[in-house]
Amino acid sequence: MSYKLNLRKENYAALADFIVVSFERDLADFTTAFKTMDASYLANFKQAIDEVRKVTSISATRIQQKETTKQLYQEATKLKDLLLFLKKYADRAKIESSMLTKISKQLRAKNIERSVLTLREFLPHFVANKDKLTDMPDGFLDKLNLSITELERLNVLQNSLMNKSKNTTHQAMPVFKNLYNYISEVADAGKIIYKGTHKKDEYTISKILIKMNAADRKRDKSSISKDFPPLL
Repeated sequence: MSYKLNLRKENYAALADFIVVSFERDLADFTTAFKTMDASYLANFKQAIDEVRKVTSISATRIQQKETTKQLYQEATKLKDLLLFLKKYADRAKIESSMLTKISKQLRAKNIERSVLTLREFLPHFVANKDKLTDMPDGFLDKLNLSITELERLNVLQNSLMNKSKNTTHQAMPVFKNLYNYISEVADAGKIIYKGTHKKDEYTISKILIKMNAADRKRDKSSISKDFPPLL
């Protein structure tokens, strides 16, 4: 391939859309120059675009993953604040609490699994001494336990979504590579067929990318104009 695509995968289909329009219009010229680039080739090219579009539409997992990560860290902050209060209650009651400092450091380092395991291990120590924790509000340990459980749930969900996202990306690679090949082949052939003519630009990827960016800017500008009409 003479041109290496420097393009985000979600834009592969958009680039292919530009090229396939020109290719379909000029199909007779392509078939004359390259026998295999016929109607069947065009159909396969379009199918490759559709397959990539299906893959790139599966963004819900990544969106959910980001939201879960946000919730996870919010819950970790909430739990860290609860541990700060618990340490104060324990210190005032002269009860050993040094492990809470360790757990807080684990939470700050986003070591969620380790912090949950350590909390599960040491929480019974405070349950056993709750009568001595005279400053501690009623139901505080239950509230703490609920936060630990929620953190644990979010961590499991995040790991599951990360694995799902990795598997989807891995499985999608051949689909992107297939479309990459069609884009490159058509672009290379088009530049040869239309060498020295204005049509060559329609098969020059760098020039197509400029058109794509211009179209995006025009669409954004149109959207802004509709949202904020000029003052009369």
